[in-house]
Amino acid sequence: TVAVALAGDQLNFNNSLTARVCKLAANTIPTVIGFSTATDLGRLQMQTATRSRIALSRGGGSSGGALLMTGGGGAWIDPVGPGNSPWLINAAHRATATVCVKTTTLPVGVPIRLSFNLKQLSTGTAGLFANVNFRVLVNGTVIGQPNYQPSALSPGSGAYQPLSFNITNFRNGSNNILVELQSSVNRDYTNGQGDVNLIDDLAVEVGVVVGLGAESAFAQGVGVFPNPSTGVFHVSLDHAGTRTYALRVTDLTGRVVRTQQVRAAGHADAALDLSALARGTYVLHVTDSDGNRVVRKLALE
Repeated sequence: TVAVALAGDQLNFNNSLTARVCKLAANTIPTVIGFSTATDLGRLQMQTATRSRIALSRGGGSSGGALLMTGGGGAWIDPVGPGNSPWLINAAHRATATVCVKTTTLPVGVPIRLSFNLKQLSTGTAGLFANVNFRVLVNGTVIGQPNYQPSALSPGSGAYQPLSFNITNFRNGSNNILVELQSSVNRDYTNGQGDVNLIDDLAVEVGVVVGLGAESAFAQGVGVFPNPSTGVFHVSLDHAGTRTYALRVTDLTGRVVRTQQVRAAGHADAALDLSALARGTYVLHVTDSDGNRVVRKLALE
């Protein structure tokens, strides 16, 4: 049997009768999705089953909103032990959110980075980590950990963890990159109770990936207050040594609306005045002279 890739097929390894293509018009580089409005959901292709749900969340510790991927309760088999992968059982509890990004405008070899913040919550008996499962696929290939599970199990616990991946090699001569966020969750999440994957500040853009440990430490030293703000945001930068920071603000289409440079030794506070912009959600990209990077959502009221 010879497999022939169909025109526009994003999954190079599937059969010659099935083509996986992008939904409508693809997002372009850079793609930044803050999950603040229904328009953000319209940029995704979403697939749910009888016991799963995808929605926007206004809580969960996010600023302005997050993508909520949760379950529906009942008929759940604990995915523990050999042969019980969460991606082979509990099909009724699985959900997938897909974003397609067009890369035709980029020269070959330009580094492409996927990043987002992930928060996982499970309430109930301690140790039930397997109630919440999450993984990432790019053009049909699992990247990062084969399965992400929560590390804290009480209501409202846990924190957003920044995840970043080098997806440059997934172009494979293709015009598009297909990113799939997959969730397998036991119970529905309502009013702070249940099981959930929360995804915030998803970005597909040109850039390199720094070490996750360094990135996490860098992220902890970047704060924004007040947020929401009526115009002026204060960006707190708290890192050892002398560094130059590039602050870049984009709207949700990826258009750059403000840039600013800050040089600081140790701690510094930078005032970011967005009062001339229309009210809405914006994305702040902070990069230092060592290549560390973090993304923060800004709510302008």
